[in-house]
Formats: sequence, C-alpha cells, structure tokens
Amino acid sequence: MNVTHNHGPLPNVSEILIDERTAARRLSLSTRSLCTLRQKGELPFVKVGLKTLYDPADLRAWVDRTKVPAAAKRAAKVKMDGATDHPVRERDSIYWSESG
Repeated sequence: MNVTHNHGPLPNVSEILIDERTAARRLSLSTRSLCTLRQKGELPFVKVGLKTLYDPADLRAWVDRTKVPAAAKRAAKVKMDGATDHPVRERDSIYWSESG
C-alpha cells in the first residue's frame, strides 16, 4: 500500500523503517542497549503492532547528537602544570613513573 504525500508516493513502510535487530547492528549495540535508549526517550521509534521499528534518519541524528568531537575529547585529557602553565604529558602524571 502506497500513501500519497505532497511530494509524491511514499515507499512501503518496510522500505523506510528497519527492525530492532538491524538498528542495533547498524549502531554496533546490543538489542538490549537499543531498548534502553528507547525507554529513556533518547531514540525515536515506531510501533506497528508488536514490532518496534526505527527510521535510519533518526539513528543518524542520534549518532550526530552523541558524537564527541576529537578536539574536545583531547582537551579534556590535557592536564596543566600550575607552575608553568604548560600541558603535562600523560606519562609525567602521578600515574607514570620514569623509575619504574
């Protein structure tokens, strides 16, 4: 059954929505983790009878919203030396010892 929209006919639902297992695989998550995201309201879904379906565009939007930029991640790890205001290398921290 095709539904007509202002922009022409829409494809069948099975062509635009994906099932839970496929969505989890595309996100490299378990189906349980996907279910948790859905229950928290972090990921939109469509319920058709007993089936839970996802729009691939919503998966992409979720990835974009939760993506951590490389520069921000790196900046969060940089420690500053209070005496010189220079970044401290990770191996110079108290967790790394040159002597062993």
